[in-house]
Formats: sequence, structure tokens, C-alpha cells
Amino acid sequence: RPPTARGRARAMPGLLPTSARELGERAHDAGAPLPAEAATGGIDGATDSDFTRNTSLGSESLVAIRKVMMGEVCASSSASTVGVDEPEPGLGAPAPRWHRALSLARRRVSVLDWPLHLTYRSTLQDLGAALTVCVLSVPESMSYANIAGLPYVYGLYIACLAPLIYALFGGARQLAVGPTAMLSLVLRAGLHGQLDEEQCPASFAGGVLLPDVDQSQACPEAYFKMILLASFVSGLVLLVACLFRAGFLVTFLGHPVVSGFTTGAAIIIGLSQLKYFLGYHLPHSNSAISIIIAMLKDIHLLKPAPMLLGLTWLAFLLGTKKLAAKDVRFRFLLPLGPLVGCVVGILLVWQVPSLREQHHVAFVGPIPGGLPPVSVQKLAFQWKDVNKVMNTAVSGALISFMESIAIAQALAAQHGYSVDPSQELCALGLTNVFCSLFSGYAATGSFSRTAVANSSGAQTQLAGVVVSVCIMLVLLFVAPAFYFLPMFVLAAIVIKSVCNLVQYDVAIQLWKVKRWDFVLWLVACVGTLILGPLEGIGIAVALSVLVVIYESARPQLAILWRVPGTAVYRTREEECRGESVPGLLIVRVGASLYFANTAYVKRVLLKHVEEASAKDPVHSIVLDMSSVHTVDSTAVHLLSDLVTDFEARRVRTAFAVVGSRVMRTLGRAEFPALLGEGMFFPSVADAVNGCLRIGSSFGSSPGAGKLVRFETPLEVGISNCMHHRYTQVNIFMPHPFSGFVKLISTVFSAYGCTVVDAQVEHTHHTFRIFKAGGKLSDIEVDELRARLLAELSDVNRSPGAQRPDAEATANEAPEEDLNPTSVASPNPTFTAPASMDLAELEEGLATERVRLAAAAERARSLEEEIARRHAQATGA
Repeated sequence: RPPTARGRARAMPGLLPTSARELGERAHDAGAPLPAEAATGGIDGATDSDFTRNTSLGSESLVAIRKVMMGEVCASSSASTVGVDEPEPGLGAPAPRWHRALSLARRRVSVLDWPLHLTYRSTLQDLGAALTVCVLSVPESMSYANIAGLPYVYGLYIACLAPLIYALFGGARQLAVGPTAMLSLVLRAGLHGQLDEEQCPASFAGGVLLPDVDQSQACPEAYFKMILLASFVSGLVLLVACLFRAGFLVTFLGHPVVSGFTTGAAIIIGLSQLKYFLGYHLPHSNSAISIIIAMLKDIHLLKPAPMLLGLTWLAFLLGTKKLAAKDVRFRFLLPLGPLVGCVVGILLVWQVPSLREQHHVAFVGPIPGGLPPVSVQKLAFQWKDVNKVMNTAVSGALISFMESIAIAQALAAQHGYSVDPSQELCALGLTNVFCSLFSGYAATGSFSRTAVANSSGAQTQLAGVVVSVCIMLVLLFVAPAFYFLPMFVLAAIVIKSVCNLVQYDVAIQLWKVKRWDFVLWLVACVGTLILGPLEGIGIAVALSVLVVIYESARPQLAILWRVPGTAVYRTREEECRGESVPGLLIVRVGASLYFANTAYVKRVLLKHVEEASAKDPVHSIVLDMSSVHTVDSTAVHLLSDLVTDFEARRVRTAFAVVGSRVMRTLGRAEFPALLGEGMFFPSVADAVNGCLRIGSSFGSSPGAGKLVRFETPLEVGISNCMHHRYTQVNIFMPHPFSGFVKLISTVFSAYGCTVVDAQVEHTHHTFRIFKAGGKLSDIEVDELRARLLAELSDVNRSPGAQRPDAEATANEAPEEDLNPTSVASPNPTFTAPASMDLAELEEGLATERVRLAAAAERARSLEEEIARRHAQATGA
């Protein structure tokens, strides 16, 4: 039984059969043979572990018993949940309608599921994690409300409501939902200047909006109504996205542009908080350039006391964060640092009046207590207001889902469960809608608080419920204590939090990996810094869409050539020592074909044919369709036009590795009749052989006309590209001969090469070798290839080298087992057959020596790896 079924069985007695005998009888009724112990009662009363370890139970019995157990658990637990006593459906019968409805409800309303998994231990862990998160949430939420242009208490309102609502509907067990700096900045930037003269007359002069007036400060009530409406509409956008299952759209936002936008927005947030360090007012702006200019313009107004205290608190917070990350014993400092900073700051400003009166140290002031008030009456659903906040609401919804789903998927992967994007859309949408009805604004998953919850041992959504209760108690009893909380403390907390969002290391990595991605990162970051966060989102989305369109409209069309000695065809970038097939052009189409890329594909293919024909006349072109998963009607027309154009140039067209889905589309368009059924091949090698058999006579197919007889000569190919660690030697012997392995081993030994792997077939032979612990150099590759060709050519031309197929097959039997993987389990009773002559015995001995050498090399590698891991474990 899975852990979920076990937990239900403990919580609700009577769901499972009371004995193994009863299980066996039910399995027997299901059609499985009944074990003797079950029939006689020999295993009656055994525990689950004893029962599953009983070796007398057959596989059919175990499967049937498992079906009975799981079927009964599902039916009984469902009936207990809804309070309906329904008969248990039979095995294989469709689930009743109420059962399907309950399953859907449990997928969307997670509170119907996660309480069933609670245990005493997980409950204690959730309580401890919730208290730790609450300590961090209080100062952070107040700071983020200030970033959004709202009074500090609204941050506590959203910190109280959001975790509770998400716990009812969300699927991420450790996700801490609430206000965040990024979302707060986007809301304030989007609503800046959106109030008209009727709503905020103080921000207008002569009908013109004053650019230096902050409407959130000039008209706080009207601004609060506007941010409530934006949060409500943002929630509706998320719910509509859930209805249409549009969660996949966030995957179209490329990592470089998202990282660039996040970095730019984090820098703007940090700069906006510096006014509490400097001690003088800075006008609100969404541009980092404007903030820096205003800062430098009034730098003579700098107050030393707030600057010194702010830098001290910031150094303290960064120091505790670094110490907590460095040593697990000090992990408690991560959430405790902001709390200690707030308490010490409150005591300092309270006990030293000169800081407030003479040194211009700003503090929070009065904070009203009590539960979040109802704000339904403040929502103005007028079309002109909805139209004003629509862009901000869509941007906020995008940021909200993007942050939450990234954190949730990382947590799910770490803890071994899955997260449904549609459920997250629904949970976040409902969270924003309900919070806007009770004086809150938009919320999302927080990076910092989620990290604290996860490291503190949160197991289920119960932690979010406890966080909401704790914040509620703070609002009821502790809110007046924040009166003397210094502003520089909250600013230091914000700057410390957004430091993680400045992802300069991502830019460095992108510069090393792919310069074009670095350019995208830089454009998104600089665009956000100069134009603002809302425009930065637009730049990020536009760049991501342009990248998707560009990549899909210009699929890779790679020319393939053959790895010598094999039937493998690779691109010139993948294999540096390949060989082109005379008269053939082989091209791999790297993406599905549709209307946006057909013109590009046709133009590039015709260009490749012209370039190849200029060097060597091309009579056939092979299209590798292994990466083409779908084609549309435009693509079918493209392929038809290509075949016609190639026929006009007397070039035959063949297709290789065409998928069944593509083949059905081509069949409905009657394309195979145009091309000929014989021009579709299961592999590139078969397509090449088919074209070579036809030869240059145009108008024939592999199954008709006079075929050209051809024979592949002796080939030796040596590649450093086919394996990351070893040099691979591929040999094709059209006529096998006795003594082949002995000859190859002699050549390898003469060059000081060690064989680590060998695969010997009738005509194709593959060896992986190394020399002095690494691959062979280019000079050594050329020398070894020339030596192998000379030795094998001499033997192949010598009298008696060729032999009948029956004799070759008989003598080749020992060589087919040359693969060293078989050395791991040798036959201890092996004896040489008396029928083998001396030459065959010598060849067998050479074979065994190669196998033993390969096994010894593998054993040495395993010993080194084991020693390395032991050293790592000892060091850890």
C-alpha cells in the first residue's frame, strides 16, 4: 500500500480487511489462486510487512490482493469523506459519477486532501515552520506595502489573508504566499498617473498631470480603491487562464529575458529604498536613471545619522544571512535577523528622542489594529476604471503566476510530488479575488519566506494556515508596538531581500554559454532600468515571442555525412572525420514543418543542392525526417514543390525515418503516390543504399528498373567525437577472415593503446581505446588509421583470405562475444573444443586477452571512482 492509503487506514478503522486471510479470499473471488496459508488460516493476523514478505504468495495473488486493497481504500475513503454509503464498484468497472466529481474537487480544493496526510510529526514540523515564517513575514510585509504605495498595515492584511486562502486551494505544500517586492513594484508602477483629475485633483494643475506628484500620497483613498480593483481584475485574469488551461504560456518566457527583467526590477526596488538611508525625500519614479539623477541632485541634504544606522542594519542583516547559509547551526538567524533588527530599532528610536527630533530619523507611526476590514464597497466596477487597470492587472497576473509556479515546481521536484499549473492558476486567482474583498492586494509566492519555510521543515499547507492565525494575532494585539519602528530598518530588510534577485551570475554564465542569450538578458535588464518595470515586462514578453518565432521559422537543416566503417550518419559539427557519399546529399530537417518555416526550408534546401552540385553532380537527396513530428497543408505543398523542382534538376528525392503521424498526413494528401512508395525508408542508411542501388539513372525506384550492383570496400574510421572519453575505431570488413582479432590486438599494442570496449559483428567491428589516459591526438589517429588500412588490406588481398559464408560464420562465433561486458560473468567450466585447429585456438586466445584487458581497465576505473566517492563521503 502507498503511504496515503496507510495513513487513511490508521485514521479510519475498518477501511481495510482485518486479516490476510480475508484479503486472500477477496483475491480468490477476483479470479486469483488462493494460497494455502490463507485457506487454512496460517497467515491470519499477520502484519502487513509479514504478509508481503510471505514467499508462498504467487504473483497473480499479490496483484489481485493489491487491487482489492486499493479499490477498497478508494471507495471507503471517498464514501467517508462525502458521507454517502455507496456500494463498492467491481474491479474494472467505471467509477460512479459522484466519485469522479469528488476526485475533481480534491484536485482543485486541496483542503479536501492534505488534512488526510497529517501526522503527529508533520503537524509539529508545520507549527515550527509557521512560527519561523511569521517572524519574517511581519517586517517584510510592512515593507512591501510601502513599495506598493500603501500604508504599512495593508501589508499585514495581505500576509494574514493570502496564506489561508492559498492553503485551501493551492497544491504546493511548502509555498509561502503573500506580498512580494516585485509584484508591489509592478502594481505601483502600473497605477502611477492613472487617477484622473476628478479622482485626484491634487495631482493636477490646469488640467495637466504634475509629474513630480505621487498620487498614492496625494490621494491615498482613491489610489487604494484603484489598487483594489487592479488586484481583483488580476485574480479574474488568473481564473480565466485556469479555465482555458493557459498555464503553459508562461513557458514561452525565456529564462534570459525573465532573469534580465528580474534584475532590473530588483535594482529599481533597492534604489527606491535609499531615501530612508539618505534622510531626504526623493520623488517617486519607475526609472532607475531618474532616481539616480534625483539622488545626486540633492546629495547635499544627506543626513549622517540615518545613513550610518541604515548601513549598520544592512550589514547586520547580510551578515546573519551569510552566516546562516555557511553553517547549519546558525540557520535560525535567517528569519530571526529581521525580527531582532526591528526590536532593536524600535527600542533605539523610542529611548533616544534626539534621533527623531534632531537627526531626522523617520519611523512608521501609528498602525491601526484589528482584523482586515471588508472593502467590497470600495471596488468601483466602472468600465473606464477597469480599462485603466487592465494592463497592470495582466502584468500582475503574469508576475504572480511566473514567480509562484517556478518556486512550486522546484519544491515539488525536491520533495517528490507534482504540481498542476491549472490548480496554481485557480489558487492564486481566488487568493487575489478574496484578498481584494478584505482590504488586501495581489499576492504571490515569496522566494525568501518559502526558503525559510522549506528549511524549517514545513510538510503541508497547514503551515500557511498557522501563519495566517499568527499574523491575525499580531494585528489584534501587537500592531501598536510598531509605532517607533524606524524606516531605515524596513529599507534594509527590503534591500537584503532583493539582493538575491540581482542575478549577475546568470549574465556571466550566459556570456560563456551563448552570447545571444546574454544580449537578450542585457536588453531586458537595461530596458527595465530605463523605461520602468511595466515596460520591462512588455520587453521581456516581446523578446521571448520573437525568439520563439525566429527559432521555429528557421529550423536547422544540417548536412549529414557517414562515419567511416559504420552505417551511422551525423552532422559535420557532431563528427569531424566523416565521409560524404558521392552523388548524394543527406539533409536532416530539425523541426516540424508548418506555414511559417516552409519558405525558409525550401530556400535553404535548394541552396544546398546547388552548392553540392557545383562540387560533385548530385543525383539523389535524402531528407532525414526524424525530428519532424507534424506537418500542415502548407508543408505538404512545400514537399510537393520540392520534389517537382528536384525532378526538373534530375535529382531524386528520398525520405528517411518518417513518423506515423507525418505519414498519415502525407497519405491523406496522396503525396506517396507523387513520390513513389519505394522512396520512404526506415533509416538514413537504408535510404542511402536504396539510392545507390538505383544509381544515377533518373526515374527509377528501388523496386523497379535495372539496379546497379555495388559493394562497399574495406573501411577504417577513427573518431574522437563519438565518445566523450575514448577514441572509437570502426572497421568494416566485407570478407571476414581468421585471425582478425589477433591482428587488431597486435596493432593496438604496437601503438600503446588500451581497449576498454569492443563490439564484434560479422562485418562491422567497433573498438573504444585510449592512450595514456585520454584520447588519441589527430596525428596519432592518422597514423593508426593508415596502419590498420595497410594491415587489413594486405590480409584481404592475400590468397585464402576470403572464405565461404558458412565457414566465416562458424569461425566468427568466438569473436561475436568479444564485447567485454560479458567478462563480468565468465563460464568457469569452459574448455577448448578438441575440434579447433591451432590457428583458431590462437585467435580465441587473442580474443580472451582483449576481453581481459578491457575488463581490467574497467575494474581500474571502477576502483578509482569508488575511491573518489569514499574520499568525498569522508570529507563531507
